[in-house]
Order: sequence, then C-alpha cells, then structure tokens
Amino acid sequence: MQGGAGYHEFMERPLGVTILAVLNFVVAAVMVGAGAAFLARGATVLRAAVTQRVLGQMGAGGLWLMIATSAVLALIMGVGLWRLKDWGRLLMLIFCIFGLITGALMLVAQLFHFVPVLVALRAATVAVYFLIVRYLLKPTVKEVFSQ
Repeated sequence: MQGGAGYHEFMERPLGVTILAVLNFVVAAVMVGAGAAFLARGATVLRAAVTQRVLGQMGAGGLWLMIATSAVLALIMGVGLWRLKDWGRLLMLIFCIFGLITGALMLVAQLFHFVPVLVALRAATVAVYFLIVRYLLKPTVKEVFSQ
C-alpha cells in the first residue's frame, strides 16, 4: 500500500525510532519515580548532597517542577515517536539540538576544570545527542514520519 488513510497501520516502525520511543517511556517512568520519591521522602531527599547542589540553584519547587516537566516531555515525545507522528520527531529533534548545544558548552566549560571522568561523560552525552539528531534527519526516517 503506497499511501492513504491506513498507511501507518501497515508501516513498520524503524528499530531506531522504537528504541527512542521506549527510552523516552523509561525516562518518563524514572522521572515519575523520582518525583514520587521526592514527595514521599522530601526531607531525606533534600539532605542528599546532589540535591543540595541543585537546590542551591533552583529551590525545592524548581526541582520538583523540573522533574515533572521532564516526565511529561519524555512521555509526549515517546508517544509521538511510537505513533510515528512528525510532531514527535520534531519535538525530539528540538530537545536533542538543545541538549547538543548546552552539552557542548558544558563540555568546553568542563575542560577548564578538567576531571577526566566528567569530560568523558559530557563528551559521550554530546555524541549521543549528535547521533540522535543525525538519525532523525535521515531522509528514510523523515519519510516514515511524513506518511
């Protein structure tokens, strides 16, 4: 079948798109769990060293808002990718391009305070964002979403 109303029903979702959708669902679930832990064990979570670093910048309300927003965004992107909706691909592209830019800036900043493990993690993050953007811009992948 070449086109028409039922084309998505017969179209096979590319493995890469399936993996990205599932990863977004996993991230959403983790964020919901983190948000629930934050609400249920607020005082304990607030004393954790990592939380203190984040809270110093945004406060407890900002942290919870970031967790909730991340969960919703990951869920929306996962649904869009799973259903082969072009808005899901575009949202994922925007998210990854933003991550690519901020990650590259953080990598450069990390070079001034060189800690090999952190530099490697930042570089890996930038590489993953780059590969996702490159994959989602492939003509064959774009075509799947445009049907």
